[in-house]
Amino acid sequence: MREELLEQHEFKYELARAERARAAGTLGVYGRKLDELRGRPEEIERLIARELDADLRQTLRFMVDRVEFARVVLRFFPEPLQETALRSHARRIILNCNRQWGKSTIAAIRALHRAWFWPGSSILIVSRAHAQSGGLLMKIREFLLSSV
Repeated sequence: MREELLEQHEFKYELARAERARAAGTLGVYGRKLDELRGRPEEIERLIARELDADLRQTLRFMVDRVEFARVVLRFFPEPLQETALRSHARRIILNCNRQWGKSTIAAIRALHRAWFWPGSSILIVSRAHAQSGGLLMKIREFLLSSV
């Protein structure tokens, strides 16, 4: 039974991966344009509004808004301060928070979002101990598996 579920999950994952690869050509063009417009929400919204395909419009909204991506695709509902960290346009951020705040979760969502919409991106995970970076990779994997 477990093996059958794993096979079904792997098949769904491969289908989703193929769909993302097909869309990557279109998204690549938009991705470059969205990178250029980073930090200019009005222009980004105008760009998205011009798209006629509703599914592509929704995908573009996910590309622009990590919070919406987390809620809808990953089924993760961030707290208001976590939303701030997810919405930051900075390429690098420092989170100085108490234990169990969700720093690893936020880092995992940001890394997965970048990899999902900008295939081929270099994403560097650095930590003092292997267990810390391994834990972050496990979070990314769990989000990925739950999204398919």
